[in-house]
Amino acid sequence: MKSRILSLALLAILAAPAALFAQEEGEEGYKRGQLLQVVTWEVDPADARGFENTVKQIAEAAGTSNIGWGYRWGFWQQASQFTLVRPVESFGIFDEPGQFMRAFEGTEGEDQMKEAFAQFPKIRSRTVMEEIVEVKNDWSYRVDSFDFDNMRFAHIDVIWPRSGMDEEFEKLNKELVSFFKDLEYPYPYDANQVHFGDTGRTVYVTFIDDLAAYYGENEFMKLVEAKNMGERSEQLDDQF
Repeated sequence: MKSRILSLALLAILAAPAALFAQEEGEEGYKRGQLLQVVTWEVDPADARGFENTVKQIAEAAGTSNIGWGYRWGFWQQASQFTLVRPVESFGIFDEPGQFMRAFEGTEGEDQMKEAFAQFPKIRSRTVMEEIVEVKNDWSYRVDSFDFDNMRFAHIDVIWPRSGMDEEFEKLNKELVSFFKDLEYPYPYDANQVHFGDTGRTVYVTFIDDLAAYYGENEFMKLVEAKNMGERSEQLDDQF
């Protein structure tokens, strides 16, 4: 899979509660089949710093106001593109777009939030993507020891499976998870299947804390060679 990357990006995280990505079972974690709304804006490079500062201000206001688990989100940046990722607990959030603003009413961070939102009309940007994706838990790889509080980057792989290959693709994804478990790969990843938007593709997001280690001692092929798993890796690659 690593040698057949169709789309690659290295993204820096702006503001994301760690629990957004932890995907634990239970009342305050991802449930099986969690849906995510993903929106990407292309911001004029001259306004990118202003956009970043505004998002950080909103995140700070949300923390001050303690607006709750239901409004958690993550922001990612690639050059002057910014991507919002937030869980969709119910499609009712699209029927009431003002509920996020109302969550701040009467809280300590309300004025700061209003001040931040007043900056957006001054920022030149356009929406370049909006979609709904499903986190495929059986296709995703977990690392219990990974510290999401220190996670700042992600590696993106995008795969377009051939039509009529659903069963084979399901099996292959589970084999891939088993491979990474045996490899004891130190970086978890989510497999996200796109349902609304540019459908027909699966997006794999590998979470990274330290780039030096990711490209150094934990480089994928180094770990594969150290465990003599090269043949198995090639077989998976051929199946993809």
